[in-house]
Amino acid sequence: METIEEFRALINGTLKECVKCKVIQDTMKDFYVGNGNVCKSCKKKVEADRKPSLYGLTEIKLKQMLTEQDNKCAICEVEFKVFITKKGYKRVSYHIDHDHDCCIGKGSCGKCVRGLLCNACNTGLGMYLRLMAHKEALDGYLSREYSK
Repeated sequence: METIEEFRALINGTLKECVKCKVIQDTMKDFYVGNGNVCKSCKKKVEADRKPSLYGLTEIKLKQMLTEQDNKCAICEVEFKVFITKKGYKRVSYHIDHDHDCCIGKGSCGKCVRGLLCNACNTGLGMYLRLMAHKEALDGYLSREYSK
């Protein structure tokens, strides 16, 4: 906190910290009303992450993938949903999965896209792959004796 005025503004609710970027910003100017604690800048980055072009896909290829998967998660087969936010934005419940060994981080070349996943399977797959990198240690941990 730089000044006592900034501290007062934070206490009064005219400033708040974005949970993503950790920057303290003006509540009225830098945050969407009813959008919790994520600033406009971070919200736009999250929305851009779901754009097919970021993953080397065209809208046509994405629609083809949705059709091939019967509009369901490639792992658990839960049906994807399309919903409209309070602001009127269209949102989808799928994640575009790609091989992070090919393209690290967000986005993809398009050749390593594996399919469309629900949030639970996308998160679970990431955890599974991390655990499998330590399979021997994991097996040892699970097979050890413990007291009841």
